Amino acid sequence: MHKQISTLLLTLLLFNSIYVSYALGMHFTLSQVYTVEEEAESLFSGVFDGIRDLFIHDMCLGPDLNAYSICTHSSEGDDGLKSVLHIVKWNQEAQPIWATVWNTNGSVYPDKIISSDDGIFITGRYSENSEMKLFLLCYSHSGEELWVRYFSEGVRNEGYSLATTKDGSIYVGGHVRWNIMGAEEWNASAIILKYDSSGELLWQWERDLGEYFWYLQVNALVSHDESIYVEIPGFHYLEKLNPLDGSVLDGISIENILPSPQNITKRGFCIS
Repeated sequence: MHKQISTLLLTLLLFNSIYVSYALGMHFTLSQVYTVEEEAESLFSGVFDGIRDLFIHDMCLGPDLNAYSICTHSSEGDDGLKSVLHIVKWNQEAQPIWATVWNTNGSVYPDKIISSDDGIFITGRYSENSEMKLFLLCYSHSGEELWVRYFSEGVRNEGYSLATTKDGSIYVGGHVRWNIMGAEEWNASAIILKYDSSGELLWQWERDLGEYFWYLQVNALVSHDESIYVEIPGFHYLEKLNPLDGSVLDGISIENILPSPQNITKRGFCIS
């Protein structure tokens, strides 16, 4: 893999952690991390000139080994500041192929981007008029918006992870919060949503998290044999789902198990 692409893929970690313990099969010292961060900032400056508060949320490699990144910055909207989503495609020499903005009225808080043969998929939280919805956004590899889907059951809905299978299915892992911060009791559910390649919701899996949702990352995982799993690292929880209807095939109960803050992970990388 080209060094420039490695630099791009590491940038997310550098902006969110003190050090990188493991990435792309290589170990990095603290001094190496600072060097890579400086190089990454110089790469992005050529695409986002004049934007001072750019935040890089996630990156991925596509099937053709081009890289895709999602970034946000704050912009003035009708109701004050809003978070604007940028999507950038990079070639293997870390030169931008195209960059586009997802034009919305509300604020976008992305968490994950993946690329498959069927397109580029992004999930996170979309906020407008006090509504907080989970979104799944699909772009073509040429930068054209194909479709977007929203999911909203509670007062706050958010997507955290994405996985795809060879049949074109897309799996979104996230959570639904049933009451607002400051309420006497908090309650939330972990969810897995399955969509087909055209964006139709096929089924949803749900698990009550009680009051411990604040600690939790909910991951949708696909194994090498196309098996579907839901993982909740804070609960040391793994469950295998039936891809046809989302029913549970095998799993570990999370009843009476409290989350462990020491084992919180973010996209598979340890945060210190």
